[in-house]
Amino acid sequence: MRWRGSQSMLEYAIFLAIIMCALLVMQVYVKRGYQGRLKQDSDSISGQHYDSSSSTSLSFLNTSVETESYTGGSTYEGGLAGDTERDIPPGTTVSYTNSSTSFKRAERMQ
Repeated sequence: MRWRGSQSMLEYAIFLAIIMCALLVMQVYVKRGYQGRLKQDSDSISGQHYDSSSSTSLSFLNTSVETESYTGGSTYEGGLAGDTERDIPPGTTVSYTNSSTSFKRAERMQ
């Protein structure tokens, strides 16, 4: 009777090992299927993907610079420095610069 119980336990252990091996092998296929489903769903949400060969990209860079220089002994008013009048000491040069840069980029899918 004791031999029968040991054989039964051995059969259960082998059966459990076979099931565990089958689950481990199937884990790879289940994971790949799940990742494929996620990719399919994300592709349907995002729509058309960017393709550099089928799009046109235009870039515009606009820079403007204004410069005013005043040499010593003269006075100025207004301009880039503001609306106040100032005396510039002799032998001194003062420069005021105002610059602005804008960048625009447009892409068009063909």
